[in-house]
Amino acid sequence: MHPDTNWPVATKVPHAFRARISDPDRLVEAIRGADVTPCQLSHSPRTSELSRFVLPTVCLDLARMGPSMLFTGTSPQEHYTLIFVLDCPVNGYSFNFSLEHGDGWLALFPPGAVLDERTPENYGNASLTIPVARFLAAANIYCPNLPETVLECGTGLRIFPSDQSELRRLVAELNALPLGPDSPLENNACARRSLEDDLLTAFFLVLRAGWENREPRPSRQTAGRQLRLRQVRDYIASRQGEIVRIEDLCATSGLSCRGLENLFHDFLGLSPHQFLRHHRLHHVRKTLRQRPCVRPGDIKQVALDHGFWHLGRFSGYYRNLFGESPSQTGSVERTIQD
Repeated sequence: MHPDTNWPVATKVPHAFRARISDPDRLVEAIRGADVTPCQLSHSPRTSELSRFVLPTVCLDLARMGPSMLFTGTSPQEHYTLIFVLDCPVNGYSFNFSLEHGDGWLALFPPGAVLDERTPENYGNASLTIPVARFLAAANIYCPNLPETVLECGTGLRIFPSDQSELRRLVAELNALPLGPDSPLENNACARRSLEDDLLTAFFLVLRAGWENREPRPSRQTAGRQLRLRQVRDYIASRQGEIVRIEDLCATSGLSCRGLENLFHDFLGLSPHQFLRHHRLHHVRKTLRQRPCVRPGDIKQVALDHGFWHLGRFSGYYRNLFGESPSQTGSVERTIQD
């Protein structure tokens, strides 16, 4: 049995359900239909909570991330995605828009847009995925002044507290709603249609308020630093299976070692060395979970192949990050289809 037992794996998925997630790699589920690679930035494991409401045409995902995370990938291909930040104890960062954000931010992503986001510990958001035709029809009613560039490229907006209240009330009611076989959302199509209409109205009113009160874009200096970090991360991703040195990252970014450290600390809250280690640990975990059978000696070989030459220290790093040993990862039952 998978350790995150509440996430449904049956062929018939319920219309509404909640799950507690201890495996950071399973946070790919945080936005339905997105193609996302998660990387944990926190140094120790924390449990996350996800709720999903599958409605006639849209899907709402409510997420509370336990650890600090870096999400990289693309938004759903056939949907627009609206993401409202419910809780952000310390500022996160949207590399998509070169924006630092906190509570009350709204991001609009067009179909297949790049997702590149750092979230702090105990971060919470509400993500609504909407089919293209339904989104454009609603936008024409609620936000007829949205320019084509926003519909094509997306945007990030700060929402004033007075304009968030209705959406927050709706989310609070959904969090308190009992779910299960006897839930009205499970057994009544009319209730699901009504909830969908309420969600579309609340999200689009927030989008309209944010657009009408939008703030200036970040400075060229901030955008330039974000671009350097993107180049460094792309370099790391392209060298999978190779040993990446700090000198390589300095050469790629054109920064000194101190400048590189400041860049990583400012945007990700980690040193470059720590980020490289977390990145390699995630790939070790992915490799172990992809194997149908982990035999004696496999863990040692996988660790060495990913540059962990001190096996005792590797095991400590792994347990600290994921809350379990490499052997426990390798022994997870393989019959469950995630």
